[in-house]
Amino acid sequence: MKNNPQNSKSNTPIPNSSTGNLGDIFAKRLSQLGIKKQVDAAMICEEFDRTIMEVFGEKGQRNVRAISFRDGILKVAVTSSAWAQEINLRQIELQSGELRIVFVIEPLLGSGKIYSGN
Repeated sequence: MKNNPQNSKSNTPIPNSSTGNLGDIFAKRLSQLGIKKQVDAAMICEEFDRTIMEVFGEKGQRNVRAISFRDGILKVAVTSSAWAQEINLRQIELQSGELRIVFVIEPLLGSGKIYSGN
């Protein structure tokens, strides 16, 4: 009988690599830890920021930043309402047409007022 190692913090068995691919094992473990939604949200924000860099370059990177993703709503900080409008106009190019985007106007990417683009 094969002995499966256990995680010392949660005393749950660490999945054996022969039971599935690494992505499946990782996703299952994140679910067990109760952090899968948070990790998925962070990945969506990171991908949005990466896409902003690809589409707008460094200027976009300085003026637009994803803050959070929850319940299908992506919260984005922008330095002006002009940037919020530009993101709204280019949602198809940004491949975010299925997301609802809510903007926070932050001239210095500090705290600011809320502007809903949709």
